Amino acid sequence: NFSTTEIGFLWAMGVFAEIFMFSIASKIFQRFSWRSLVVVCLLVTSIRWMLVALFSHYFVGQLFAQCLHAFSFGLFHLIAMRVIFQNFSAGQQGRGQALYSTMWGLGVAFGSVLAGHFWKILSGELIFMCASVVVLLGLCFVMWLPKQVDSSAA
Repeated sequence: NFSTTEIGFLWAMGVFAEIFMFSIASKIFQRFSWRSLVVVCLLVTSIRWMLVALFSHYFVGQLFAQCLHAFSFGLFHLIAMRVIFQNFSAGQQGRGQALYSTMWGLGVAFGSVLAGHFWKILSGELIFMCASVVVLLGLCFVMWLPKQVDSSAA
């Protein structure tokens, strides 16, 4: 268990890591295809869930996991925004973002319900390990993504 100060520090470092990722994102997008970046997001997310599972009682492990989360979540969000800006007209981009938020929210809700249901049966550590594996299964679908998003979008 962490103190409220430690939790606040973890949160603040996550925000700092996400802001840092946003600040370097344009360089990342210039260098790598967005499909490759989705692969990185999934791999980093899987590593993060495994770190949460294996090092739940270690502050440094959680600090690293929090920074990985900020990086992968921030990068994935930017990829999604580029896809929306490329595929929705200017007047429809708000609806595209609403659709993205709805689908993301449904995924979070569904995953949270499942995790909550099995938490006491399997343990928190095993739930996070399962989440890590499920994220890796997402790699099976990456090959169907287009190789590149129009670089002028977003």
